[in-house]
Amino acid sequence: MILTANTVSTFTIRDNFLALAVQDYQDLATDGESSQHNYHWRYDAVVPADPQTGLDPVLRQAETLIYEARPDFRTLIGNLAGGRYQLLLQDIASQGAYGATSERYHVILFDTGFTKLDNHDLAGVMGHEAQHAADFTASGGPVTANECYAFELRGFLVGSALWQSFYGPNGKPNPSNAFELRENAILLEFRQNPARFVKNLQTFYASECDTLGPGAPDRFLTLANLPPGIETQLPVAQAFAALRDPALAQRPLPGLQVNGGAQAPVDVRSIADLVPAIDRGSQHFMEP
Repeated sequence: MILTANTVSTFTIRDNFLALAVQDYQDLATDGESSQHNYHWRYDAVVPADPQTGLDPVLRQAETLIYEARPDFRTLIGNLAGGRYQLLLQDIASQGAYGATSERYHVILFDTGFTKLDNHDLAGVMGHEAQHAADFTASGGPVTANECYAFELRGFLVGSALWQSFYGPNGKPNPSNAFELRENAILLEFRQNPARFVKNLQTFYASECDTLGPGAPDRFLTLANLPPGIETQLPVAQAFAALRDPALAQRPLPGLQVNGGAQAPVDVRSIADLVPAIDRGSQHFMEP
């Protein structure tokens, strides 16, 4: 999910809830110098080498998992650290979100349900949202519908590349909850048929993105500010091409080989049901 300074969407009620949740924390930082220091000590993103702070250990562990997964991913955490972004746990699954990045407040919210799961699950969401933060920093938020789709596509690419780095090209063996099943399916769909994934992403995000005006997606269809080398891990070029040319999303792309990796079949009744695995879910997402 993206929360820009000017976004007006059909999710206004949920966006307002998230903005208020952020404001509750921001208010803690305005009551004198000591309160501001404590706020940043408790919520600022950090890199593993930083001294211990009050950041929730679950969030810090997820940051470390991303940082240590591959050197390519370290820029995701580096962009958040140094007071740039705060990381907060909130009950936001009940509002239809697993994670949300606010451009205005420089805050990323994560649902508290992830504290009960394998921390790699939280790290997967964090990677997605950290890419949103990186894109906000470099380019600002999307201003057209097609940019909105491209913005979300970049988040899913990073999340899937991270999931692959944790578990390999077929995803997590023996997934233990619905979130992990979805992450596995999304990764395999990216590898087998990125154009179809793009089509389903456009279907799912239509009510959010189509509130923005027309325009080309090209500003975000670039490797710039993505983790270095991600194009060698997933078929990024094919996914970008499908977003530039909607006709591609209507045609299957057979058997893509990424780095010579074997392709496992995807047995999913509707991959469209799996697109919201990161940004939106239900309060039952922990159940297998």
